[in-house]
Amino acid sequence: MAFPIKITDLYKLSKRFGAAQQKKLRLTIYIDPRCPDKLVEDVCELLRPATGRTQVFVRVLSGQRGTDAAQLALGEKSAVRVLLCAHSADLAGLAPFPPQTCVVTSDELRSCGAQALGLSILDVISPLSGDIEAQLAVWLSVALASRRLTVAGDFPFTRAEISRDICSATARQNAVIALVPFTRGADMPVLVANQTKMLFQLALVRGLKLTPRRIPELLATGAVALAGRGLAQRTAPRIAPLRWLARGAVAYGLTMALGQGAGLYYERQAQKENEQAALAALDSAEQHLEAAGLANPTETLRGLLTEAAAARK
Repeated sequence: MAFPIKITDLYKLSKRFGAAQQKKLRLTIYIDPRCPDKLVEDVCELLRPATGRTQVFVRVLSGQRGTDAAQLALGEKSAVRVLLCAHSADLAGLAPFPPQTCVVTSDELRSCGAQALGLSILDVISPLSGDIEAQLAVWLSVALASRRLTVAGDFPFTRAEISRDICSATARQNAVIALVPFTRGADMPVLVANQTKMLFQLALVRGLKLTPRRIPELLATGAVALAGRGLAQRTAPRIAPLRWLARGAVAYGLTMALGQGAGLYYERQAQKENEQAALAALDSAEQHLEAAGLANPTETLRGLLTEAAAARK
């Protein structure tokens, strides 16, 4: 049986997702002078971008309401704002904040900070409420849902959360599609197209490129869709409403299983490719040393690495 999606459509889809990942992102960190240095260091280290796609700016607030409000207003072009403070009361005079603004507070629970500032609890982060990295990953994935590929590419700590959100969103969409009473078999191309988009996004999130290496994975998607349709037909009750519900449940479960399995597979593939790239770089360095006439390039490399490590201490 032919794959339910045209190859040309797959190519266009991969190009579109690849272009989406390359989009620029602007993030501004505003620091209240009363904020603890440790919190500032932790957040700034987390938000250090891995590529040049995301521009991160750091601004120190003056502590004066009028001046700081004007400074926040000047940052309207920022797609994301992260405000660091010791206590939410220090920023109360600056509310309401622009959209896509997150407040990180060190001296209170996030629920208390959200209540004081009139924000959603998702828009407030606190070390007293759990791991800052996990909270910030959730906020970035939700606040920048349309820019998740860029976020995952620049901030590796968000990749697990973004992968889960992509899987969940696709599974819900496929469940809704399966609930619609299509003509028999007409929903399969739509379900497979959605699953294919999910695989492309998961691969990009893990830092992999959309090359012909992804073809076997797409074939596996078609096989999963066929298996799902067969399972739904065998287990579906004869009563129409119950039959539609069963189809929705099967579509949701299979899409989630496919997404979670693909996420683990892509993670291993990314680690493997990174190891291969490191070995290739080492081989290249050894070849250059051999060309320079060094008798034992491996030992020379080890010596250079040891000297570099000693110089850093």
